[in-house]
Amino acid sequence: YLQEIEIKNTLLTSVKILLSENLPLSTNDKIQVKLIEPSLKNNPNVKLNKNNNLEFDLNIASLKSETVAIKYTIEHPSEKNIDFYESL
Repeated sequence: YLQEIEIKNTLLTSVKILLSENLPLSTNDKIQVKLIEPSLKNNPNVKLNKNNNLEFDLNIASLKSETVAIKYTIEHPSEKNIDFYESL
């Protein structure tokens, strides 16, 4: 799965933001969510917090945009169907 988020700075000055995006979390031991991108190793601007949210510390220059990509796999037994739902 791949999710891309584009953040655009429309101000005349640079901005620093903290982007927080939820990474899916399974409550079943046989279903594993594995983060592929971004790498958490050697990347001080990205971390996974205790609530399973990816946090991106971004500095975006004036009138520029930045795209953040989140890529992960979901591994599960082949006989198990996976349903996705969004909680609000």
